[in-house]
Amino acid sequence: RFFLSLQSSRMAATVMSRLGMGSLSRAGIGRLSLFAHQQLRTPAPHSRLLSSSSLSYKMIGDPLHRVPALATPPGPKGGLVVLQEWWGINDQVKKTATDMAVATGCRVIVPDLFRSKQAYEAAEAQHLLEGLDWEGALHDVNASALHLRSEGCDKVAVMGFCMGGALALGAANLLPDVDAAVCFYGWNKGLSDVSRMSVPVQCHFGNKDDIPGFSDKAAADELKGLLEGSGCMLEFYQYLELGHGFMNGTEWGKEMNAKLGRPPIRDDCIADATSRSVDFLRKHILS
Repeated sequence: RFFLSLQSSRMAATVMSRLGMGSLSRAGIGRLSLFAHQQLRTPAPHSRLLSSSSLSYKMIGDPLHRVPALATPPGPKGGLVVLQEWWGINDQVKKTATDMAVATGCRVIVPDLFRSKQAYEAAEAQHLLEGLDWEGALHDVNASALHLRSEGCDKVAVMGFCMGGALALGAANLLPDVDAAVCFYGWNKGLSDVSRMSVPVQCHFGNKDDIPGFSDKAAADELKGLLEGSGCMLEFYQYLELGHGFMNGTEWGKEMNAKLGRPPIRDDCIADATSRSVDFLRKHILS
């Protein structure tokens, strides 16, 4: 069973306000922004020439739940689900998918949670988020994992940022075909009981994140304690000077970060977090 709410509407309203989203309907609670990263390590030999044009469009899932998605060419034996941010599948998300394929050698798939819709302003993005069904998004992740396995991937991980981070944790805890998760600054406490986590998890949070109950330091500390208590294999990183969305190193992302009044994005921290993520995925998905 999937649990679809954050702990309270008051907290959710605070989250939306801090993200500059205004108010959200109940259906939109917890579907926040995910930001992708750029800095990568030595590319896997088979994928040195990948670019966003290497992504192919596919319809995946079963006849009752069809999911449009973009996918990179097959990797050696590992799969990775990368989740879009609240703007939809734009060039940044496509670059994230291909960059992670290059860095890890995994086959990467991006389920289109908004069904081809994109937003360019916060009000548009909020409208899309209000219409997103959280349970349906988990089904999309599950369909993506099953598709990767059907194409020969021995193991599958989910990587997400903000909304996607919370979804990655939920998927790792609830979906049997997800073998590991990388979570960046997002935790929906009502989605699943993370104290029962059994697969490897890596988390990244900024100590200056100001979204209470979702990704601020208090929430990160609480999440860390619960995951440690679960006995899962855990890597938990907290960055002293960083705020929410610190992995979005594109020019547009840095401009949006400044507009939202967050601490400056640092390319060196992006590189460190990316290196840690790549090492984690190689260890748990490709080994």
